Amino acid sequence: MALVLRLLRGAISQHASIHLARPETLVFLSDRQKGLIEGVDIVFPDNPHGYCLRHLYDNLHKKFKHKDLQPLLYKAAKSPTVQEFDVAILEMKKVDNDCVEWLLATADKNHWAEDCFPGRRYGHFTSNIAESINSFLLTARKLPVFSMMEFIRGELTQWFHERSAKGGAEHALVVKSVALDIEVSVQNQAHRYRYQRSTDAIWEVRSQTNIPDELRGSYIVNIDQHTCDCHRWQTSGVPCAHALAILLHLRKDPYLFVEPCFYSAAIKAHILYQFSNPRSNRMDATSHR
Repeated sequence: MALVLRLLRGAISQHASIHLARPETLVFLSDRQKGLIEGVDIVFPDNPHGYCLRHLYDNLHKKFKHKDLQPLLYKAAKSPTVQEFDVAILEMKKVDNDCVEWLLATADKNHWAEDCFPGRRYGHFTSNIAESINSFLLTARKLPVFSMMEFIRGELTQWFHERSAKGGAEHALVVKSVALDIEVSVQNQAHRYRYQRSTDAIWEVRSQTNIPDELRGSYIVNIDQHTCDCHRWQTSGVPCAHALAILLHLRKDPYLFVEPCFYSAAIKAHILYQFSNPRSNRMDATSHR
């Protein structure tokens, strides 16, 4: 595993060295299989390493069977503040105190709890995307080496083609999922706040009514720094409901305050990549001899 990680580090160093110079921009998300924890620590010591929440729960479920533990674990993991995390953990203790002791002893919360995770996962808490690759690799593993590589190349080419077509259909400034998240937050929460200006950029936002999952009466929003005391803007890259209340009041387009990685143009730029056929390249080289 360490050898694979060293090869990966070499490729990153050659093609995307900024992620080594700024380690917080490159986050690992794994299922904690043997060798991965130690390997990432050795080869990428400065890069955040997140644990897949689905695999973490699967391990927990082998020992503790209560049906309420899964939603509470996910609630704790996704809590953007210490206060919300503590509330979720307390609820888990009420269900099974031994479960919480096992969880915190088995997996350092710095690797799975959002409130203290040192990197940004933009809402990704599982390694499901890797599982989709593993599913088609089950077939590839049975093939001879060259046929296996051709099979993998063909599958990846098809994936990129499908995502290219899907990305080409995106005409809004941001992708549909983010636009929908903003729309829901505006409709359900943003209009329920009062706010007070401190500076042009800094505002205090107060709740007029009780809103689920909010443990504080007021939040400080900085629209220049893209931050809010609820930490949802920082962790997701999308303005939270508190920030949206201010942006709507100022008649600013919320889409302009979304992280650039969610722009439709950014998605298109990253998926419009062509895989060449190494066999045809080799034949071309041979024909020119």
